[in-house]
Amino acid sequence: MVNARIQAGLVRAQTWGRRNRRVVLPVSIVLFTGALAWAITELDLNPSELQLGPFLVNLFLLTPAALLLNGAGISITAWALGKRVGLGAATAAAGIGTIAEFAPAPGGLMARATTLLAAGVPGGTTAWALGGGAALRVGLALSAAAFSLWWLGIQIWLVLGAVGVLLVMAGAVVLYPKCGTAGTAALMGQRLASIILASLRLWCAFSALGATISLFYTPVFAAAAILGTVASIAPGGLGIGELLGAGVAPLLSIAPAAAFAALAQNRLLGFLWSGMVAAIALRNATREPVN
Repeated sequence: MVNARIQAGLVRAQTWGRRNRRVVLPVSIVLFTGALAWAITELDLNPSELQLGPFLVNLFLLTPAALLLNGAGISITAWALGKRVGLGAATAAAGIGTIAEFAPAPGGLMARATTLLAAGVPGGTTAWALGGGAALRVGLALSAAAFSLWWLGIQIWLVLGAVGVLLVMAGAVVLYPKCGTAGTAALMGQRLASIILASLRLWCAFSALGATISLFYTPVFAAAAILGTVASIAPGGLGIGELLGAGVAPLLSIAPAAAFAALAQNRLLGFLWSGMVAAIALRNATREPVN
């Protein structure tokens, strides 16, 4: 009964967020900016403590790799369904989708769906594939976080692990009839690689702030970021993942301000690369053909 009420409340919050995006977006930006300013002030960062190396690795290597891997997810989905979407077009769709989350409509989902539909995937199959892929992503993220918490001896791992395994199983059940064994396994591998890469990016983000943490901690924050995006109460989950990360940080003896700042850093770097890719894709799309 309690779980049903929680789920119903989340659905109502998501619906409200989608219907009021024009109001929610500026409010979310103001709150996100204010919270980030608080985090930076709270950390009292000393320039000598900042690490440029991890930041540059994140900026020029890991963040664009994450965008390419997101694009690969669209390409693999199309391949699993017997269609073809090139990696370039899929990466452009992933970048446009990230930026389009701040449009009045949920643009991220629409960008992915439009790309698959344009490749010839039927509408119903597209919906099932995207839903199953999302379940895999969240389930694997929770499972990875549960493993980290188990390793660290934090008892909540059992609950997260159970939910994660159930979501992975649900995603596989949805995907298997259309994608087959190879397609479902490929999609699972791509989601797992994305979570590993997200964890590495977070380690670099914490390190850039002068905060030394174990790689075993980072899947917990990666899961928080993914859950924040899925919640979609705010456009693109802006600030939600960061707040979740700050909320769980004390369990790992990490300052909430450091967690918020690290997650925000990764979000902003993702926006930067997604914006550049989206701008190039849209410019190429509107360029008149040369006779």
